[in-house]
Amino acid sequence: MRQNLTEEPEVETNVVPFKTKPAAPGDADGTIWSQVQTILHGRDPELWSSWFQHLSEVERAGGCVTLIAPSRFMADYIAQKWSARLLAAYSRVDPEVRTLRIDASE
Repeated sequence: MRQNLTEEPEVETNVVPFKTKPAAPGDADGTIWSQVQTILHGRDPELWSSWFQHLSEVERAGGCVTLIAPSRFMADYIAQKWSARLLAAYSRVDPEVRTLRIDASE
């Protein structure tokens, strides 16, 4: 029996494709934080779902916002990598926000 060499072999992979966008954050309460979350989700839904959705705003006063992350690792990583993006989203909603603090809940 002759094998057809023009057919490409089926490649096995462990990668699961990301088929749908993560669901948008709820904007029902109309708070500044929910508006910021909507902006972040609109710019990069995957980044929002992996990092930003886990944050919560605990204080906003005197141009400074304090966000809480669920772990020290996440707080440090977001502060180092993504604080500029968070600050840009805040400035679109509340131009008085000039600085961010990201703390861990631990």
